[in-house]
Amino acid sequence: MGKEFTEVVMVGPLRLIKGFVHGYLLGKGNLRRPFFHLKTGTIRRDTILGSLRTFFEMENKIPFCLETSMLYDFENAAEIAKERFGIYVKEKRAILSAEFQFEHRILNRQLAGLCKDIFTLIPEGIEIFDYIPVEEDRSDYPALTFKGSAPRYCYIGEGMVYGEFEPVIKFYMNIMGSRCSEFFNCHDLKLNLDEKEE
Repeated sequence: MGKEFTEVVMVGPLRLIKGFVHGYLLGKGNLRRPFFHLKTGTIRRDTILGSLRTFFEMENKIPFCLETSMLYDFENAAEIAKERFGIYVKEKRAILSAEFQFEHRILNRQLAGLCKDIFTLIPEGIEIFDYIPVEEDRSDYPALTFKGSAPRYCYIGEGMVYGEFEPVIKFYMNIMGSRCSEFFNCHDLKLNLDEKEE
């Protein structure tokens, strides 16, 4: 079992909250960027009422992900911020898991090799479902057998990554930071949250 994370929702102006959270983490010596996911197009909340709440309260409710072990001290700091700046913690929910779907279509053999490397080293704490990549190699076929723009080589696959929050995030970033990322379509990360508020 890896580190546990919590989705924290603060109320206030986005820039002020982001500055507060970044400043707090830097003050604690934590150089990793926090995972904000409102209006980012990267992570979406998934509770029964999560989407509806976000739609109606988008302007001032700012959700982000924080390591659970830091939560107690963070809330103490947030109480001081509430008095000075009017921002405050509205709700907290444990992140049970995270997931995202993806597809890829790679027409270059070298880049396909990089893609294979990514899926060879699966981090502990995640699983990949329904991923059965297909490699089509027609490089030995006579040129006249091709119609239109049919590629001579193609590496196609789709699936879903599911597991603990931190390794799923890291795997997502590995894909998006790779040289073959432009041939991937990675859907938004989905957080599966505990419906019981902490």
